[in-house]
Amino acid sequence: MYWLLEYVCFFSGMCCALKFSGELYNSLRGLLAKNNLNKYGQKSWCVVTGATDGIGAGFARTLAKNGFNIVLVSRNQQKLEDFKTDLVSKYGIEARVIAKDFTACTENPQEFFSDIVDRTRDLDVSILVNNVGTAHFSYFHDTPLSSVLSQNALNIWPIVYLTRMYLPKFYQRSKPSAVINLASTGAILPISAVSQYTAGKSFDHVFTTCLWEENAYTVRKEGYSGVDVLSLQPAWVETPLTKASSIKLGVITPEECAERTLKVLGNATYSNVHWKHMLYGAIYRTIPTYLNAKFTLSMAKKKKNN
Repeated sequence: MYWLLEYVCFFSGMCCALKFSGELYNSLRGLLAKNNLNKYGQKSWCVVTGATDGIGAGFARTLAKNGFNIVLVSRNQQKLEDFKTDLVSKYGIEARVIAKDFTACTENPQEFFSDIVDRTRDLDVSILVNNVGTAHFSYFHDTPLSSVLSQNALNIWPIVYLTRMYLPKFYQRSKPSAVINLASTGAILPISAVSQYTAGKSFDHVFTTCLWEENAYTVRKEGYSGVDVLSLQPAWVETPLTKASSIKLGVITPEECAERTLKVLGNATYSNVHWKHMLYGAIYRTIPTYLNAKFTLSMAKKKKNN
């Protein structure tokens, strides 16, 4: 029986070593990555959802600074117009706004998302940034049903529908294109009190990594232009969603997140992109799931009792 135990231990060790090596390789590729953004087409257009705040605004500014024209998609018309004016005056690019409340996308999703695509049909769209999302911090049984619906509406539906609608268009371009889907470091492990959010982000991550392999095969088989697909897994970024948090260690700006993402794009399937968040990711991936669920539950209890 001892020989069997030795084989089990050896096999388990090899599996752990292979997983660690794969994670290390992916992280190093992200850390050392460089990307020539001109390959996507100078003065082509980027569609950014949830574009007026946080990570979305960071992407819009960074892409505009690099000479891309921007389609800003968010729900507040006035904020969109103000942000458009700011981008155009600072960076000399073109910009369009599309006012959309993504909480309404479940009523008629095909019509809702087709409207966005139709309003960009005359543009050479090269990059899609699926950023819009939300979270509700509470025990799931206390979460209002309206919030249950809105979290799925914002965290899952736009990524699936907009990726599906833009991908065929990207294949027809003469230059490469890109899809950036916002997952989260929280997609790796269960986090109590934001269970629906982390589950949604896990869906986004798995969906994107599956899409990456499927897309690579399709490009090779059909001879289409390349499409870079990335599951973005940031940790703490300065956004309206994280302002209430007491965690300050490792927080980066939306612009730092966007700048690093654009360098990693095309060089990795998924990434935490910034070295600070890569440390978070490395630590998270070594914690057993049940321990993280128990630890975050104790933190949630403490926060609820204060």
